[in-house]
Amino acid sequence: MTERKKVGRPSKGDRVVTWTRLPRAHREKAEELAAEWGQPLSEVLAALIAIGFDHCGELTRPAARSDPHEGLPLDGAS
Repeated sequence: MTERKKVGRPSKGDRVVTWTRLPRAHREKAEELAAEWGQPLSEVLAALIAIGFDHCGELTRPAARSDPHEGLPLDGAS
């Protein structure tokens, strides 16, 4: 039996799709880097996140969000 030739690009390893909302300026800067480097936007974002993990000690922890399960006030509701 003949071995089938693999089609498509080689695997980049174990990855998962991750969705996030970026400030518009950050997205635009990442798109500029992707164009400059000739790389897909996802590669640039993955590289930037990896650098961020190397510098976690420099990050300021975001303020805690209010309880998402807390109900909205019903004053004046009809």
